[in-house]
Amino acid sequence: MINPKDIKPCPFCNNKGFSVDSYDTDTSNKKRIVFYYAYCAYCWSKSGDYSTRNQAIEAWNTRYKEESI
Repeated sequence: MINPKDIKPCPFCNNKGFSVDSYDTDTSNKKRIVFYYAYCAYCWSKSGDYSTRNQAIEAWNTRYKEESI
């Protein structure tokens, strides 16, 4: 499990208010698939959808690094 201290601030607004939420694709529970996503509680920027909570956090912590030319 990822330590909360290791979660990076929002890449857009630099706020540290971070949360992970999930949603269910089938409310009848016959073929239930749950997706997790991370989001900024301030500006509402959001990660993609992932199979696990940890994957959503890892994606949130991933930053694009521009290569030097």
